[in-house]
Amino acid sequence: MFRPFPLAVRALARAAVLMVVGGCTTAVPPPTPTSGPAASMPSLQSAAPSASASATTAPTVEPASGRIVFARYLGAFTIWLTDPNGANEARLVPGAHECPRWSPDGTAIAMSPSGVFRDVGQPNARYEAFRFADPTLTLGCSIWSPDGQRLAFEGWDETDHDRDGIYTANAIDGSDVRRLTNSPAGGTDIPGDFSADGSHLFFTRGRLMVVAMDGSDPQPLTDESGYDVPSLSPDGRTLVAAHEGRLRLIAVDGSAVRVIPSSERIWGGPSWSPDGKWIVFSLITRTQSLAIGRVRPDGSGLFQITHNPASEEFPDWAR
Repeated sequence: MFRPFPLAVRALARAAVLMVVGGCTTAVPPPTPTSGPAASMPSLQSAAPSASASATTAPTVEPASGRIVFARYLGAFTIWLTDPNGANEARLVPGAHECPRWSPDGTAIAMSPSGVFRDVGQPNARYEAFRFADPTLTLGCSIWSPDGQRLAFEGWDETDHDRDGIYTANAIDGSDVRRLTNSPAGGTDIPGDFSADGSHLFFTRGRLMVVAMDGSDPQPLTDESGYDVPSLSPDGRTLVAAHEGRLRLIAVDGSAVRVIPSSERIWGGPSWSPDGKWIVFSLITRTQSLAIGRVRPDGSGLFQITHNPASEEFPDWAR
């Protein structure tokens, strides 16, 4: 769940491919690709060729395994699953939800409003909503700790913004809520991913940041602002995040930043495939909607997964 934003304004923003970015209450236009150390990329591949394309000329889709969860905006966000090639698409849960994230073992999906869809794909699959005791603190979009025991949430209090920041809670029932960061005045802290050993959390405060899990010594990883939430590679060494219409790879110590070559406009929300060979993200299509795509870290194999006139965001690949 993002911070409150007037429904009528939000609907108009969606129609114009505008977005409530990272919990902020300011709608901004789609990013324009910027110049940088990125070579041109092969043309976008698609699982849905145009009517004029023949079966013999359609591009070969590189195989990938697993399941991708994402949110589709149909007047409100709804949660869907798809294969990496765009097949077997299905809605996961009734109602309005956003920000889906797979658990480390691939059996559950956290989503906002705060709760977890458990036993994905099983007959007893169900959504369990959390009931937090604090009446004014809102806990929205969340991510899993590596051991699956806790969730880190974007948190805010409309009655007291001194309480805004990142909080963690028990992943079973939402109990044992603990504060991790203090958002600066007028700012927003949004969790991105845990370090591989669970000792630190990577998050965005405009700049990419890292903080120890006892809340001590938050440090910037980048000098530039404007970063989307980061995702950590399976080997624990590299973050990927969207910045000014491009995907960037960032060493976990901030020592190196590389732009992934792209000829398509990137909206955000990148996440790694479990094998580290792909990155899934939300892209701006030629019709100015948002779709789910994937690309290799070297910029090859760019492929549009979904083809729906509705905007789609927050993709995450089963780990």
